[in-house]
This record gives sequence, structure tokens and C-alpha cells, in this order.
Amino acid sequence: MPRRRRMRLDFSEIAKTRGAQGSYAFRENVELDEDVVIEGPVEGQLTARNTEELLIVDGEWRARMRLPCSRCLKEIVVPLSAPIQEEFGLPGRQYPSGAGPIEQDEPAEAAFAEGVLDLTELLRQQVLLALPVSPVCRPTCKGLCPECGQNLNEGRCDCTRRRDPSPWEKLRPLAERKGPGRREDR
Repeated sequence: MPRRRRMRLDFSEIAKTRGAQGSYAFRENVELDEDVVIEGPVEGQLTARNTEELLIVDGEWRARMRLPCSRCLKEIVVPLSAPIQEEFGLPGRQYPSGAGPIEQDEPAEAAFAEGVLDLTELLRQQVLLALPVSPVCRPTCKGLCPECGQNLNEGRCDCTRRRDPSPWEKLRPLAERKGPGRREDR
């Protein structure tokens, strides 16, 4: 599969000057994997500013995701949005011990190197972090029958589901037994 074009923003001029900043609007196609599909581009805006020690990148993004309902597996489109709040160490800066840029092994660092922000990578990370754990097509979704797989939103199933007795059923004899602390009828 051919590699897709990646959007890169050159912040090298901002990185050189304390207090410098720039604002950017973006509309970027981002690919995740075959299980998670983004409907259209990820859109938003961000601002980058130099604090002399760090490059602060903040803004917001929004996208529409095509995901399976976690109960019935029906494909749904879920709107997502989240803020972007990242700090990157500036090249060539000295930091006192205990302070400094994000460590190299953190995922956000892969998005920024030598004054250039790989916006595609940053957005990919942001979208993956914002994915809902259990998206549902609607709050009242009945899901699938665990025996036959029938979508219960479309109607009852005809399978003979095994009905387990209530877990409290074994305690019934204790509740019915007359013992200390119980008043007996006179």
C-alpha cells in the first residue's frame, strides 16, 4: 500500500524566537487501521507558541468516526472532538535537572522533531485516545442474543435460551426458615 502524504508544520521560525506564535487551521485525512474508520477529514485549529523553554501547541479537533455498536454490532457514525494540549522541548535548550522536554520514549515526541510538527501523527494519536470504549447506537440498544446472535432490536429470537435461576434462589430456604430474631405467628 502506498504511503499517504503527511501534513507537517514547520515551527522552526517560532522555535527560534521567544514569544513567537502562529495559528493554523487544518483539514487532514488521517488513517488509523481497518477496524476504525474516520468519515472524512479531521478538522480543527491550533496555536503554537514559544515560551523560551517549550513549544506549547494547543487547539481543538473534530471528526466523525465509523464504529460498530458495542451491543448489536450495527455500524454507527460517532462525532468526536477534543482539545489539543501538547508541550514539546525546543531544540538546543538546556534544562535544569528534573525539568525539560517530554522524554524521547513518549508517543507525543514522535510527532515533533527539529522544529517540525508531524500534524498527521499528532492527530492520529489524539483520535486514538478519544475513541469511546463502548459506543452504542442508542442508549436503549438491546444487543444480540447470546445464544443465536439475533439482533434483539429487530425482534425477539426463536431460540430456546437457557434461563438460569436467580442467584438468590439458593438463599430462599434461609429466608423462609423461622429462627432467632423472627417473630412467630401466635
